[in-house]
Amino acid sequence: MTAVRKPDFQTYDVELDEEIAGRLRQIAERTGDTVENLIASAALAYADRGVPPSNAWTTEDLAAIDEGFAQIDRGETFTQEEVEDQIDAVLR
Repeated sequence: MTAVRKPDFQTYDVELDEEIAGRLRQIAERTGDTVENLIASAALAYADRGVPPSNAWTTEDLAAIDEGFAQIDRGETFTQEEVEDQIDAVLR
């Protein structure tokens, strides 16, 4: 029988002000993730790129996405043809 080696982890204590912690809790709740995973993902992105991720979702982005889903739930949608007509009108 072969033993599976558990990866080594380093633990850090990070102090966040209540506003940031609250925002992270809201995002974690909305996405079904944990605050710890959000922080670890951000740290990995920073380590991979050497800079903070520039494509991170902002509070405004998440609010717009939520509003889009609410519009769908209310039946406020467009057909493919309507979208193409609107694009054509802009490009004329």
